[in-house]
Amino acid sequence: CSSFFFFLFFFFFFQAEDGIRDLVRSRGLGDVYKRQVDRLGKMLLGLDPNNLSLPFHDSLESVYHALDFERYPPNVAVNENEVQQIIRVAMRAPKGPVLDLACGTGRIANALAEKGLKTIGIDNLLVQLEKAKAADSTGIVEYKLADWHKLPLKDKSISVVVLLGRSLCHTKDRLDLEEVFREIKRVLKPGGIILFDLPDPHEGQYLQNRKNLQNVLIQFGVPEKKVLLDQIEYVADSADGTNFYSRYIPLQETIQAISDRLKLNTRMVSRIPIPKSEGDFNCYFEAIPS
Repeated sequence: CSSFFFFLFFFFFFQAEDGIRDLVRSRGLGDVYKRQVDRLGKMLLGLDPNNLSLPFHDSLESVYHALDFERYPPNVAVNENEVQQIIRVAMRAPKGPVLDLACGTGRIANALAEKGLKTIGIDNLLVQLEKAKAADSTGIVEYKLADWHKLPLKDKSISVVVLLGRSLCHTKDRLDLEEVFREIKRVLKPGGIILFDLPDPHEGQYLQNRKNLQNVLIQFGVPEKKVLLDQIEYVADSADGTNFYSRYIPLQETIQAISDRLKLNTRMVSRIPIPKSEGDFNCYFEAIPS
């Protein structure tokens, strides 16, 4: 294979800075290389790389423009259960606001406000926040446009931080994930609680997509002994079977290692099937600073 593809696979496999997303973007790569990366993304999914009707997106914003996540069936199906779960968590946390981080179109934040909870919603995409504000029937959710690495909030000001809808899969790698948790810890009150979810990487399509990456790496000449499945934390997948993109799926060992470094007491509190999926499971975690 070409030296470009050999470099690309090692870059992707060893979880370098931005993975496949940055390679797709215009950073000195010509259109030919962009098409090669698009083909690669489809190959990782076992799809026809020549099928131009299946776009491989280069950014999260591009994905959200293409998909209607306000009506995304797996999220809609669990919305009320998640809201009730947050309310129970808030009852155990110190008094204060709930932060819906990576709030998207406000499905959680707006529902919490309707239940009487003081809620802040933060997202880094303006198009999502505009939809969230328009859907806020209470008019009291405090929406903010910001990056989750630099939250516009005071130290120790938030009672509960919520990251649901598997939003942490949009971190770049384990170092990026740790920085997000570090910033969350900064704004959390003593005794505050972080509630987040992640897909189970050992089940369903997430497992299959990790195996796809493993197999393609081997096919392109990476020594099989270096392609260990328990080291692969990236997948290329799709929410609708048409629009594809790459995501970071941290293993539970990674979550535990980050928790240990940041002195977070983290535990899985539930594991449920993801609705409308083929054998996928969602894992809910609580983390409390020690």
